[in-house]
Amino acid sequence: EQAYWAGLVEEPAKLIVIYMVLRKNNYKYAINGALIGAAVGTGFAVMESLIYTINYIAVGTASALIGFAENGMNIVDAINNIDSIWGAGIAQGLYVALARAVTALSGHGVFAALYGSALVKAKGAEEVNVSHLLKGEFLLYFAVSIGLHALHNYGLDLGLPVLFGGLLPCEYLIIAIIAVVLLVNTLRIGVNQVVE
Repeated sequence: EQAYWAGLVEEPAKLIVIYMVLRKNNYKYAINGALIGAAVGTGFAVMESLIYTINYIAVGTASALIGFAENGMNIVDAINNIDSIWGAGIAQGLYVALARAVTALSGHGVFAALYGSALVKAKGAEEVNVSHLLKGEFLLYFAVSIGLHALHNYGLDLGLPVLFGGLLPCEYLIIAIIAVVLLVNTLRIGVNQVVE
């Protein structure tokens, strides 16, 4: 079951890291915030994907071993078939890693880039402080990111086609399009700041 509420924990955790980076370096362009947010979010996604992949490898391997035991095979049979046992785990782990890679455009990196950019825009040339977290322009992008994260995790089923052999339900494309349109808008603002 997907944790649709995970964004309520994960997005603030990423925000803390973004905030700490901005406290150390006084970036003034929204594009800097987008890059910092994307780096923090992508780093989080890589670690989370690694954990899921390892877990699925372990679960797949354990399931194969249980199957062997249920069919009355002994430890010698299991050792002789270790390639198929380990292969079952590897296959599950790689499928999860691939699925997470394919849906990354509607994930952590984009969400964090959105509110990283909004935070830098909200603070302007000032040093970042807690009052900037209460500005409407930041709160809007932060709330949207949490909402998109919830939709991403909820596993929408709108009856749309599934692409890439079942890896990419089109619902993720809808979330990705919304996120990317918002990100392009924040990047446009950031580029305009640099030009001005």
